[in-house]
Amino acid sequence: MTSRKHLLENIKKTSLGRIVFWFVVFWPVGIVLFIARSTFGRIISLNDTKKASVLSFFLIGFSLLYLLLAVYSEGYWYLAAGTAALAIGGALLLILALKTKAAGQRYKKCIGLILNSNETQFDRIASTVNVSRKAVIKDLSKMIELGFFPGAVLDIDQGAIKLPRK
Repeated sequence: MTSRKHLLENIKKTSLGRIVFWFVVFWPVGIVLFIARSTFGRIISLNDTKKASVLSFFLIGFSLLYLLLAVYSEGYWYLAAGTAALAIGGALLLILALKTKAAGQRYKKCIGLILNSNETQFDRIASTVNVSRKAVIKDLSKMIELGFFPGAVLDIDQGAIKLPRK
């Protein structure tokens, strides 16, 4: 487990220059580094999802350009595989960016309810955030794991998150 944590810490410290380099040389590695750097261990900012969305549209645009080149030029059909890879990578990145943005907005609502309104009951949080009780429990456990609520414990029997007393 410590080697995985060490690896994630190193990815978090990766510079944007290196990410761009890997994106140009071998784009799947660049995408993984970009996603890991932008989402690991902190609240997801809307700027990160905007960057990922722009990058995904860039990939999809290039795939369309290559597709046009392959269709209208003889002998360029080998570009079809690269076109498919770019389109799939762009679509997956766009889906991930949208899911990350939605999760970030849910996390912000939960943090606001728990810390500002002192709301700890799963059912009330779920009704305010407009998700199921199960989704709230999953989100809160992920948030505790990421360190948003240090020392907090989920009490499933009482249906509440227990925050440490200060």
